[in-house]
Amino acid sequence: VQERVRAATGDYLGNVGTTVTSNIEVLKTNYSATYNTYYVTAIDDENRSMFFSYREQLLAGARGTVGGKVKAHRDGNTQLTRVKFTAEVA
Repeated sequence: VQERVRAATGDYLGNVGTTVTSNIEVLKTNYSATYNTYYVTAIDDENRSMFFSYREQLLAGARGTVGGKVKAHRDGNTQLTRVKFTAEVA
């Protein structure tokens, strides 16, 4: 997972405050009992990495479309907020 994130282009999804939509692959999900939410690390079709919190668990390898607002740019990753995820139907 870390190798794929490091291999990402480092480009950001959009400017802070803008709404974006992208096709992604989930790389990893960590649960936070403190906030009762999952923290998701993903990479999109253009090899840009991102992370966001989500109330439901997304399994590694899941593919779909994510839409949300760009909250910040941190260490070559885009942080999203107000995320909606639509799973890809196989």
